[in-house]
Amino acid sequence: PPLRPMHCPAAEFIFRGIMLRGMQQMLECRFARWHRRVPYAATVVALVVQSLAFGLMHWPRKSDVVTQLVYVLLSTLAGLVYGTSYVLSGRLGV
Repeated sequence: PPLRPMHCPAAEFIFRGIMLRGMQQMLECRFARWHRRVPYAATVVALVVQSLAFGLMHWPRKSDVVTQLVYVLLSTLAGLVYGTSYVLSGRLGV
């Protein structure tokens, strides 16, 4: 099916704007003592979790298991790249 114009901005907003930022803030508050020793730990954990969620959301419905797993792995890596660019730039857009 054709890519809907609002699909990509909505996914960016949900996964990076809400999920990544929210998890990062929650982890920093929850583990404040730990956060002082390893300041980027909350960001790394939030980045990995949102990347996995992004990959799983792109699980193809119709194909063999190997293709599905490869697709999820590639989507997870893409989520990691998108999330890292958001963390470094602070912006959702390009």
